[in-house]
Amino acid sequence: MPYTHGGDIYGDAAVELDFSVNTNRLGMPQAVRDAVMASAAAWEQYPDALCRKLRRAAAAFYEADGTPIPEDWLVFGNGASDILYAVVSAIRPKQAILLAPGFSEYEQALRMCGCEIRWLHLKEENRFSLENAREELYAMLFDGSGDASKIASVPTLSSKHEDVWEKILILGNPNNPTGRAISATELEKLAQVCRETHTWLMLDECFQWFLDTRREGSFVGNLLNGVGDHVILLNALTKICSMAGLRLGYGIIPNAGLRERLEKFRQPWSVSAPAQAGGVAAFVVLADHSEGNLLEWTVKSLQTERPRLAEKLEELGFIVYPSQTNYLLFRSPDEDSRDYKQGCLEHGILIRACENFEGLNRHYYRVAVRNRGENERLINILKEVQSEEKHDVNL
Repeated sequence: MPYTHGGDIYGDAAVELDFSVNTNRLGMPQAVRDAVMASAAAWEQYPDALCRKLRRAAAAFYEADGTPIPEDWLVFGNGASDILYAVVSAIRPKQAILLAPGFSEYEQALRMCGCEIRWLHLKEENRFSLENAREELYAMLFDGSGDASKIASVPTLSSKHEDVWEKILILGNPNNPTGRAISATELEKLAQVCRETHTWLMLDECFQWFLDTRREGSFVGNLLNGVGDHVILLNALTKICSMAGLRLGYGIIPNAGLRERLEKFRQPWSVSAPAQAGGVAAFVVLADHSEGNLLEWTVKSLQTERPRLAEKLEELGFIVYPSQTNYLLFRSPDEDSRDYKQGCLEHGILIRACENFEGLNRHYYRVAVRNRGENERLINILKEVQSEEKHDVNL
């Protein structure tokens, strides 16, 4: 099958800088790297299929973070996508609602289960804001029509739904590729509507770590407040600790029945020994609240570099969409036929072309926010591409 994500640095072209992936530009913490290498003595044995040390470390992090989740709510896998596929296989929903644009693996996992997918296309003129599509989404949840005029209010329609849970709504929070997060207030309302309509709600929080308001934005606290066991959270250490090659994701699943079913659709030993060792160290690093810690430094650097990079892109004539995380979605004008991915690649820089995202086309691109010098190099290369002869584009 064709590879459709960022990070494909293994082709023929020499990639010197990869802006197509959204891992932390600070790189893997040294403590994580040391822990991985120190685990080498255990590589001859099978890894702990229950991830016991990792589970304790994660629970300790969340307790120190003010959201003491039970250890048995945690499920670990070979990246967040591993958990995604397993959960969808366990639930086997008949219908799903996805936002466009959004992470393509949601669709792929659902298609494998023969699930019908209904798309809610976020509008570019609203800067891809979900809040502006709220009523349309509620209508889709209630009767599938997407016609907001058919609903009066949430409570009046709840009696129409039998106690059958055959639908799922999957949201990236923040969204990939837009970088927009959903407010806590909005999510609370949405979780209520999902309960009213007997719809599973899966929230992908893999990029929550980069938000200015991470604690307020995450839905973990709401789970502890009894919002309902119909909510599933996805997360990973891949992005914040630059552990993409190790593959380590996890789910926070309060529903005991779902956790039990989940084990029937997962392989044992899905998390390797080095990934578990690195994960334990990573949660310790993330729990460090001393001055200049990883999370604080990451967010501060983004607060400086993200608006600066956005401004530079706009100066080149690109339309840049508001982002709250460590990447930017932008588009070239309709009359611009250049292939900026290919043009940048010829100069040793890889960016993410977004035409394979539902609702986007060849004019859309996504780039990670890196350090000042690397961002400057990207801007200079884009300037060079604009000054060169237009590249051929397959229309």
